[in-house]
Amino acid sequence: MRAWPALLFVCSCGLDENGLMTQPNDASVETTAADVVGSPDAPVDVQKEAGPPQTCSVDAGACVANLPAGWELVAVDPSNQSACPSNYTSAPVVANVAPGAGACDCGCTVSTQPACDVGNLARFISADNSCNQTGNTFTASGPGCTLLTQGQIGPLSAYSKSSPLAPSGGKCTGDKKVNKASVATNAATTCAVPPSCQEQFCGGDVPSGFQSCIEKSGPQLQACPAGWSNGVLAADDFNFDCSACTCDLGGTTCTNASVTFYSDAKCLSSIATVMVDGQCDADPGAGQTPLSWTYKATTNVVCNATGPKTASNVQLVNARTICCK
Repeated sequence: MRAWPALLFVCSCGLDENGLMTQPNDASVETTAADVVGSPDAPVDVQKEAGPPQTCSVDAGACVANLPAGWELVAVDPSNQSACPSNYTSAPVVANVAPGAGACDCGCTVSTQPACDVGNLARFISADNSCNQTGNTFTASGPGCTLLTQGQIGPLSAYSKSSPLAPSGGKCTGDKKVNKASVATNAATTCAVPPSCQEQFCGGDVPSGFQSCIEKSGPQLQACPAGWSNGVLAADDFNFDCSACTCDLGGTTCTNASVTFYSDAKCLSSIATVMVDGQCDADPGAGQTPLSWTYKATTNVVCNATGPKTASNVQLVNARTICCK
């Protein structure tokens, strides 16, 4: 029979020291970790048009009567290419479910906007382009107009510099996302054998493109009965858990910062606007005495995932062991 290609199976059952799924010990079993169902990443929900019905005319007899207890006949196409005969019941399966990179993701959302206009703005001044003297420190508390205190009122210096305020506040939350479409699996087509065809099927009359197999329900890989091999744990579908994820605003920056000085107490008559970029520049309002000021900056919000994005606890839906001849 054809070998079934292999991928790592993520499950709590039968792992050897190399992390490979192994068959339970049974002297009659020839299965190795390389025997698995189907083609990697093949879609399991592809709709195939049913093939012609298999002509069946043999009543159930000795072959069916001698099947191992608890096991049922099933036709398997490990290539996942063939369509079941119309008088068979199709049941696509997956095996070797291996969530890797991309199986879990983190959706980040800004729940509270950070601010770039809150904090203490230290000014350095001079009569030349050295800006080597400590000037006033202004406290910004948002985009509104701020009145200068009595001790801060005085003529603007010839040169000044300040560094932009850093972003502050804000909150960024994470929402874990499960991406089943990104999970590597093997897929195969299985077909339930109708009662009228079971004796013929058991005796080797198998539809074209399929293998003669048996299956038994159960969450763990079971030993194949004598005469059957290549055991694999397959399922209708799968689920898994994703770790909780976290996000932060660590990449947020503040740019285009500036201070505008006003000659009145209500920020109506502008004297000059000075860029806040850490450079010592000539102050366009030098010699004039402001009474109020405003601070503006552009907030570049970046909300990135910081916590783990890992998959765990793979759960198989309607799991069963499949063994073939």
